[in-house]
Amino acid sequence: MQHWVLSSRFFRAFALVFLLGVANYFALLSPGSLHAAAFGCRTDPIVTLSNGDVVIIAVDIAADASQITGVSYKLHVAPDVTVLNTVYLNFGSGLAESLTVVQDGKLGEYQSDTLVTAAESVAVNVRTLSQGSTNSAVGTGGQTITVKVATKANPSK
Repeated sequence: MQHWVLSSRFFRAFALVFLLGVANYFALLSPGSLHAAAFGCRTDPIVTLSNGDVVIIAVDIAADASQITGVSYKLHVAPDVTVLNTVYLNFGSGLAESLTVVQDGKLGEYQSDTLVTAAESVAVNVRTLSQGSTNSAVGTGGQTITVKVATKANPSK
């Protein structure tokens, strides 16, 4: 039964990321949408954890994918939590991505540290989502952008 719950949460997270991608696509097509047009490259790793939580790190980068040399993520989780699966949705950009997990967090709290490496300075917007909670931060390429999100911890998972 637990396996079905993990699959269900993964597919809900996948659906959310898909809908965000579709919304961004149509926002780019709408005239006068300067904010959406500023972000040319997108990547969204979806991390399924052993406690049943799913963490999505959604990154919008104001550059063409050819200008980006890599994106690295560090995800802070509770000491007893491990990664079951990671899926990188980079929407066809072919970016080189890596994820490091550090078990130094608290139950129900997640922190993502994102570093975009680019040929020149680019604007970066990072959103971290988990279990209905979300938070975001902005920065530039070459700078580590930290986002913390707290969820309602469920010790019975």
